[in-house]
Amino acid sequence: MRKTTALFLALLFASQAAYSDNSCSTPDHDVLRSIVRIAGDDGSNGSGVVIGKNRVLTAAHVLDEAQAAYIGYDGSYKEAQLLLIDEENDLALLEAPTHDLPILPVNRKDMAINDKVWAVGYPRAGALTMTPGVLENDDGMTLHTTAEIDSGDSGGGLIGCQQGRHVLAGMLRGYGAIKRGNEYVKIANYSASVAARNITEFIQISNLLAANQTEQHPVEH
Repeated sequence: MRKTTALFLALLFASQAAYSDNSCSTPDHDVLRSIVRIAGDDGSNGSGVVIGKNRVLTAAHVLDEAQAAYIGYDGSYKEAQLLLIDEENDLALLEAPTHDLPILPVNRKDMAINDKVWAVGYPRAGALTMTPGVLENDDGMTLHTTAEIDSGDSGGGLIGCQQGRHVLAGMLRGYGAIKRGNEYVKIANYSASVAARNITEFIQISNLLAANQTEQHPVEH
């Protein structure tokens, strides 16, 4: 009986510890500052996430027709250089001055169904918006959540929680719609995001390409 009780208590404490590790409050101002505006010279608008010093992740489709890209924060825009694009996964990496903007770390672990998430972006080029939700499904490539988004949120951050701190669980890619007559009606409480695992692979490819370029063109001192 004592062994059973001890085992039960151990499992209870382990469960509580796991829960506390993945329990975060609503993202605050400091976390939200890592989400920036994205604009193209063709009039396109979207959102982006600061994932490294002078590195901003956004959705490739936001810049489909653009010849030049810009990131916006603190009331102004900075010109950005396109470093790498992955059209299959709808990812694009930009280089632009991010100054003191916080970096949102990419999630290192897969999320669990019903984990809490927050979708953050600039819908319709308006004010920064955050909508809460939960993870409904992970099909290996895409995270399907109940966090509702709108046009312009693409490229923004799907923020999750890992070991008690906010992380980038995915990049907002789009919302669902159904056709009614000649019109498409947006599905409420649904959004699709590129999973963090795909973002990590994308970043690794970018780092390898950058390293190769450095080897081919060494800096002279």
